[in-house]
Amino acid sequence: MKQRYFLYVLCFFLAIYSRSQSNPQITVMLDDGLPYTPQNLNAGDIINYTITVTNTGNVTLQNVVVSDNNATISGNTNIGNMVAGQTATFTATHIVTQTDIDAGSVSNTAVSQGFYNGNVIVDMSDDTDPSSPNGPDDPTITYILQISTLSLQKTDIYIDSNNNGIVDAGDEIAYSIIVSNTGNTSLSNVTVTDNNAQNLVYITGDVNNNNILNVGEAWSYEATHTIIQTEIDAGTVSNQATVTAVTPDGNTITDLSDDPDDATDIDPDGNNNPDDPTITSIDGYGKMSVEKVDIFVDVNGNGVANPGDRIDYTITITNTGNVTLTNISLDDP
Repeated sequence: MKQRYFLYVLCFFLAIYSRSQSNPQITVMLDDGLPYTPQNLNAGDIINYTITVTNTGNVTLQNVVVSDNNATISGNTNIGNMVAGQTATFTATHIVTQTDIDAGSVSNTAVSQGFYNGNVIVDMSDDTDPSSPNGPDDPTITYILQISTLSLQKTDIYIDSNNNGIVDAGDEIAYSIIVSNTGNTSLSNVTVTDNNAQNLVYITGDVNNNNILNVGEAWSYEATHTIIQTEIDAGTVSNQATVTAVTPDGNTITDLSDDPDDATDIDPDGNNNPDDPTITSIDGYGKMSVEKVDIFVDVNGNGVANPGDRIDYTITITNTGNVTLTNISLDDP
């Protein structure tokens, strides 16, 4: 009887000892397979993850599952029971969005949990990249290369305001100005200015009407310039617009307008020079007319022409061209 009692007591203490030495633990690793440097990714590209779940304790875990709120895991995420040392591997994907690119990174964390004796055993994933600076259970961060660039183009059309067939002061030049987002980030606070034009107005292009210049989007503007005489004398009107915008990280970028017309390119190598002014050539011509009108003056008043009477001439010189003339001289031998 005593011997049986001793065995019961021994088993009881062995059970307590065994339970005190149990170590339920689970570990999750999440790897994107990419260097810890900015990656050249576009909206719609896919980040592929490897998720590794390991029972790193010394007891069996029940009803183990894995989840990832920022990626789609392939296959059945319900692992079930895992014995000590057992590993389960999953693949997951995340589709890059424009919001990710504007943020400059994708942060992702997988979670696995199981049960031991009714207690929840849980772990958040750790980034396996040794360059990760955040320590255990840190999110897996995929950095995205941000390229924030603008393009501004400006074309011109001459308008003969008085329909007389020549360029006069008061005629106009109509400009079409196109702003394009040529980078991979969304741009805000887009502002177009033009110091040598008037009536600058936005026309169309903001598809979402949210004042955000989206990637690949182009906004159009119009403006006019009234030609003055000094420009006709110079033979050209040179005009250049400026655009500024704010990047997702708060920096301001700017671009000067480019004239896409090679014929007016000021670049001496003959190639279209980025950010060259829009030049409108003016056909100037110098022309004048001279009119001479005579009036007989009867000096002695006898009603007949006598020696000593006089002829008075009125000579009118008119600039009939469209350029200013200088050094005018008149000779009448």
